[in-house]
Amino acid sequence: MLKDNYILGLLYGDGHFQLKDRYEWFMFSTTHKELSDKVINYLDENNIKYFNHRRHFPKGHKNENYEILELIEITDEKFREYLLSQGFMSDNANERIKWNRDFIRGIIETKGSLFTYQHRNSIAWRISISGNEDDVKYIKYILETELNVSAGDVSRRRERESEGIISESYRLNIQNRAGVREVVNFIKGENMSEYLSEMIDKFEKFDAETPYNMKRKVFKHYKNAVSAMTRELNIVIKGKRGGGGKRGFKPVYLWEGDTEVACFSGWENAYKWTCEMYKEELGRIPPEVHSED
Repeated sequence: MLKDNYILGLLYGDGHFQLKDRYEWFMFSTTHKELSDKVINYLDENNIKYFNHRRHFPKGHKNENYEILELIEITDEKFREYLLSQGFMSDNANERIKWNRDFIRGIIETKGSLFTYQHRNSIAWRISISGNEDDVKYIKYILETELNVSAGDVSRRRERESEGIISESYRLNIQNRAGVREVVNFIKGENMSEYLSEMIDKFEKFDAETPYNMKRKVFKHYKNAVSAMTRELNIVIKGKRGGGGKRGFKPVYLWEGDTEVACFSGWENAYKWTCEMYKEELGRIPPEVHSED
């Protein structure tokens, strides 16, 4: 099988195994025809057996919306084994979710969205990702540890509880501008839908043309204060996975590209250094930290 992490992300995001004729096949379904076409092209190019169907829902069937559902039933036994080998049915989220920019882009194409919303009379951007609780919690953990992204809490989706429908889907939001920027920079690649490509272009235009003003002057944690200042300084200070330190502190690093150029003994020391840079480079008063847990 030709491995394509973007297609695997799409399949994992909008696919599931189902029992049919006493055998477990893999079913992919989407209302997004461009994504369906991408999956079909991949299957054709790799001689993988499948059937595809189109299901029409008339008006009034689904909240007055007219939808066409694209269904792809993959019947290739070898491909089924391949998906299982990629952890699709694993009990562990870190085996189901690949920390790979193409795979995460596929997840965002199917289970996520990048969009604008109104916040305090101004336009802001958000990335939302939905899924089962373990997957969403693992994605939050990876975003925070690998990209130093400040993500919101994982919460159960409750949009249809008033109709008596209790959802097992959970949601994660990234709605601070720096976090959205980090995720966008991470997932960018050649293979994506036209819609996602257009939204990324719009966000990057907004990010480049809209001045960023630090609104908070006091933080509870050194890490958050450092992140706020480094956004304006256009530098990167973050830890690294598996880089635990001794004597109770976690080393964090100043990065140039993929290279560590300085190491700080914990976030407090990184904060002190960044404050000096903030004053010298920008002539501004650094934010304060009043309590550190």
